[in-house]
Amino acid sequence: LDSGLSQVAAIVGPVPQHPYEGITDDPGEGERIAAALGARRALLLENHGAVSWGRTMGESLFVMFNLIKACQIQLAMMGAVGGRREELVRATPEAVATTQRVAWAISPGEVELDMLLRSEDERDYGR
Repeated sequence: LDSGLSQVAAIVGPVPQHPYEGITDDPGEGERIAAALGARRALLLENHGAVSWGRTMGESLFVMFNLIKACQIQLAMMGAVGGRREELVRATPEAVATTQRVAWAISPGEVELDMLLRSEDERDYGR
């Protein structure tokens, strides 16, 4: 994921990848996944999916929501330029850093989590 391609990608920041190891019961895989994640908020598990984490459930939701949106935007942008990554317009590193600083200065995800839970309650009880 290129964190300079969109505002939501900047919020998520660089996302490392971990190679697919197949179905395993090797406890060492957990250690390798943790090492690949490092201090990041999300990790792409190749041929498997994405993982996000946060200090709260809302923060983790915020990361995953923005990761999914950022991937959708990046795929659309790459399609628009025929896959020629060099033609993509990227934000400056300073703009990315400012976006991250401002987005993470609040408690991201708490409002979104409350909204999601309310909409689920309304859906469940509104039948």
